[in-house]
Amino acid sequence: MERAKVLVIGSLNMDMVLRIERMPEVGENLFVREFSMFPGGKGNNQAIACARLGALVSMIGKVGDDDFGARLLLNLEQENVDYAFVTKQPLTHTGLAFIFIDERGENRILVAPGANMKLSVQDVENALELFKSCDFLLLQLEVPQEVVRRAIEVAHRFGMVVVLNPAPAQE
Repeated sequence: MERAKVLVIGSLNMDMVLRIERMPEVGENLFVREFSMFPGGKGNNQAIACARLGALVSMIGKVGDDDFGARLLLNLEQENVDYAFVTKQPLTHTGLAFIFIDERGENRILVAPGANMKLSVQDVENALELFKSCDFLLLQLEVPQEVVRRAIEVAHRFGMVVVLNPAPAQE
C-alpha cells in the first residue's frame, strides 16, 4: 500500500509548560511546581502525528533564527518530516507558547507567535511543486489567515483533500 503524502502548513512553537497551584493575583509572585519545555505548535504537532502514523510528511512554516528554531528543525528531522520549506526568519523569535496548568488540570495558554506570523502567501507560491506531489493538506489558524485561504485554493486546484483545524478560534 502506498504511503499517504501529507503537506502541513502551520505553526512551530516551543512549548513552555508551567504546572502551578493557581494563577497569581495582581502583584503576587508564586513558585512554579514543575517546568518543562518541548517542541509544539499546532502545525508541528499535526506533522509529527502524521509522520508517526507512517505518512510521508512535508511542512511549510517559519521559525526564528534562534536556538528554539534550531531545536524545532532538529526535531522535525528526527521525526522524519521534510522541512525544506520551513525557513528561518531573521530578526524575529521562534513562536512560543506558555501553558499554565493548575492543580485541577485546567490550562491557560498564552502564545507569542513570532515567526509564525511572518508566513506569507509567497511561501505558498514557492511550494507549488510540493502541493502537486501531496494528497492531503493539513492547516490550522496559528498562521496568517490569508496564507490559509491561499493554501486551500491551491490545494483544491490540485485535487488535494483539505483538513482544517479551526483553532485557535478567531474573533
